[in-house]
Amino acid sequence: MAQKFPFTMWVYNPYTDFTPDEIDLWADCGMSHPMSPAVYNTEQVKELIPFLDRAEERGIKLIANCRHLGLPAYEHFHHSVLITQGPEAYEKLFREAYEIIGSHPALHGFYVADEPMRPQFFDAVTLCYEIQKKVAPELHPFVNLRGETPDFEPSEFRGKTYEEWVKYIGQDLGVSFVTLDNYGPMINDNLLTGYFHAMKGAVETSMKVGGPEVWNNLLSSAHYAYKIPTENDIRWMINTSAACGCRGAMWFRFYDRVEGYDYYGSPIDEFGNKTENYYAIMRCQQRFNNQFGELLMSLKFKKAFHLGIDYKAYPAFVDGSHDLIRLSNYDNAVVSFFEDENGVEYMCMVSMHRDRISSHKIFYDESKCKVHEMILNGKRVDYFPPTDLNSPYGDFSFIPGQMRLFRIDRK
Repeated sequence: MAQKFPFTMWVYNPYTDFTPDEIDLWADCGMSHPMSPAVYNTEQVKELIPFLDRAEERGIKLIANCRHLGLPAYEHFHHSVLITQGPEAYEKLFREAYEIIGSHPALHGFYVADEPMRPQFFDAVTLCYEIQKKVAPELHPFVNLRGETPDFEPSEFRGKTYEEWVKYIGQDLGVSFVTLDNYGPMINDNLLTGYFHAMKGAVETSMKVGGPEVWNNLLSSAHYAYKIPTENDIRWMINTSAACGCRGAMWFRFYDRVEGYDYYGSPIDEFGNKTENYYAIMRCQQRFNNQFGELLMSLKFKKAFHLGIDYKAYPAFVDGSHDLIRLSNYDNAVVSFFEDENGVEYMCMVSMHRDRISSHKIFYDESKCKVHEMILNGKRVDYFPPTDLNSPYGDFSFIPGQMRLFRIDRK
């Protein structure tokens, strides 16, 4: 079976809030690597086995949310076993959990940390990585980075640059993925420049040094200055993430909770009801994997451009940006290029609009190449004729946030 684009989400609820039936709710929504309910000590780790069993039945994997093995937020991380008792005590604690669920086929990896910052915290995260990969090299430890992490100074990493740190965890330790907080599109003034800048820094650094894949951590819970995403927003966030080279997506967060009423609009409200957000995420995730996820996961990201508005991250797509393709924009898009294992090139376009239809034109010389649109992960391939330079026709349209994927067949 072809690999699909992975989706996961934050779950803060304790295991006592759920039965294994909750796994069906996550799988039905299109989550492939959801975070498990929280457990807090070695004795409770066995409580995750029924959840893992159900996950295996549904063909998905869980990130084990073992809070006693993770590092609390920066202001509290000094209270972790790693700091208070040392690496040997932490390794013993991790081995105890690993002996209980480590061999389960539905386990993806264990929680490590959220939003590390400052040298001591990054030291602790790196040490957790080292211990977990030593004991369980086949698993995939989970760390969620702050969006600005690629811009941190070397002082954050004890003299290492971000690039050097990413190379170490990826090449030397074998860490396979990180998630990246990236909530800008849902803030009141739409911080899109920072959104693209964060992805560009993280993705391009990992590509350069063989670091872990980047999964974009997107917002599904309104709070502070952040608003509830619409279905158009959700489609846009998934599609722009994939178009910019991210290899998965995460949602903050899946459940509202009674003690935080100023966090609202999550897929499941604090009373246990599915919100419209649940159904919107379900539709967008399933549609994305039906149309693009398998094909994109088989391709290698090469580069991205802004077409229309300059968001100060990627270069502008202008005449000469590509040796064969020209684009006429009436609106605004992200344009990116991928290639398959045989070197065949693909062009991905995503509308930057979240509130209206947009349209574009493709120009190319048919004596040099042909362009085909890839539909249903390439199960259907439609010839896409070049637009006549002098014709008012030949536009192709996008619904808000829509992705379209083309294969460029050179002659």
